[in-house]
Amino acid sequence: MKSAGRDQRHSADKRGEGRLRRAGVDRFAPGSFRPGPEMQYQLLFEKNPIPMWVVEPASLRFLAINDAAIRQYGYSREEFLAMTLADIRRPEYVEDLLNVLAQLKPGLQRRGTWIHRRKDGSSVEVEIVCQDLDFQGSKALLVAAYDITARNEAETKAR
Repeated sequence: MKSAGRDQRHSADKRGEGRLRRAGVDRFAPGSFRPGPEMQYQLLFEKNPIPMWVVEPASLRFLAINDAAIRQYGYSREEFLAMTLADIRRPEYVEDLLNVLAQLKPGLQRRGTWIHRRKDGSSVEVEIVCQDLDFQGSKALLVAAYDITARNEAETKAR
């Protein structure tokens, strides 16, 4: 004999399971949360171990910042989003930056080695690789900033 309580719980479990499946979750599989494609790409950007950002070349404004860039530079996400590319460079390199941006072509590009400033005022040497893209309807650049400070210091010591 079935109890009314059990039937109600069973019905509620089935409804909940349907919602989970529609959300991409199989409650019986370990590690089963499967975000949709848009969320997957956002996670690939935000959790990438390489410091990255999306910047609008015309204004130099940061449009998006990943967690690794926040760790590397010491600024909060909100601080970064209120800044421009010029703010993380020494003043004597801003004109060079503007010249490089004026010469950008479509596609993946290595843009050389730059010295950036962290929030605490210290410098970090980075190798820049960028790719043009459309970001929320604006022309933008996806930039990866590889920290090469330690490598350059080791090479200098080895000489």
